Amino acid sequence: MKVSIKEVAKLAGCSTATVSNVINNRNKFVSESVRKKVLDAMGALNYKPNNFAQTLRKGRSNIVGFVVPDLMNYFFTELASAIQSVLTENGLQLIVMNSEYSLDKEKQYIRQSVDQYASGIIIASLAEKYSHLEDCLSDDFPAVFIDRNPLGCKKDCITINNFQAAYEATQTLIRKGHQKIGIINGTLNISTSKERLAGYVAALEEAGIALDDRLIKHRSKDRTGHEGQRLIEELLEAGITAVFIVNNQTTIKVMQYLIDRQIEIPGQIAVIGFDDYEWSSITKPSLSVIRQPTFEMGVKAAEILLKRINSPSADFQEHYVLPSKLIQRSSI
Repeated sequence: MKVSIKEVAKLAGCSTATVSNVINNRNKFVSESVRKKVLDAMGALNYKPNNFAQTLRKGRSNIVGFVVPDLMNYFFTELASAIQSVLTENGLQLIVMNSEYSLDKEKQYIRQSVDQYASGIIIASLAEKYSHLEDCLSDDFPAVFIDRNPLGCKKDCITINNFQAAYEATQTLIRKGHQKIGIINGTLNISTSKERLAGYVAALEEAGIALDDRLIKHRSKDRTGHEGQRLIEELLEAGITAVFIVNNQTTIKVMQYLIDRQIEIPGQIAVIGFDDYEWSSITKPSLSVIRQPTFEMGVKAAEILLKRINSPSADFQEHYVLPSKLIQRSSI
């Protein structure tokens, strides 16, 4: 016979409301000693809350979705860790969904989150325009866009200043005496790639350096970064003396290619990469990078989503732009 919440309350010596508060992680209403009694009673009676009934009663579950394009990328796993740390404290669970660079999969996961009564969703989107997602995201469904900001976005968003990051990296290489500076950029359909390319171009124009299309390379949807080896080969053939790489996976492959072929860094080519992970400082030579406040981005995205969940129809739209930092090491 199924155990009722009343039986749990009777064994724990408290009200059914208190048991409900414990089940739903509303811990500010319950002392730690009472919470322990309730949990002990649930264990002794083998009581299992009816999560589906709770979902229907509240109109939403305690699940938050996080859609990413590539779980092999350290950047997105760090974001997920930060987001989860905030949600767990607030009684919510995170489910990470990997779209594998497919906009159709991304839309499928968004629809699933909405249809299965998720409390909200955080999206690192592949969409170039927000209109591409309007058929699966209602105006009042809590959603936050992170890292990427689709054109015309109607939801809350958190990014870094990608233009400034690329501008500063390129300007630094120019100050080091470089004129032929290559860039290995991301796919041009996403906002981060467009903004970083714009920063690169602006720094060259400001210095009076003519733009050379042969020195601008764009990644496809290669998830391993191996494409970076082909792109750096093409840039070296074009005569570059410096390169700026806007993706951490590609940066690893480029550095591996240069080191394996004993191409002197920075003597023959100076390198600035993106994202500051532990390997960046222990490579020989150590790598100069743009450091993103990745963990802070994840925390802020979760906080914004919680605010939106509590006020789904509130008339506000937040767009946080966090600063990045150029870390100069021996590769330039």
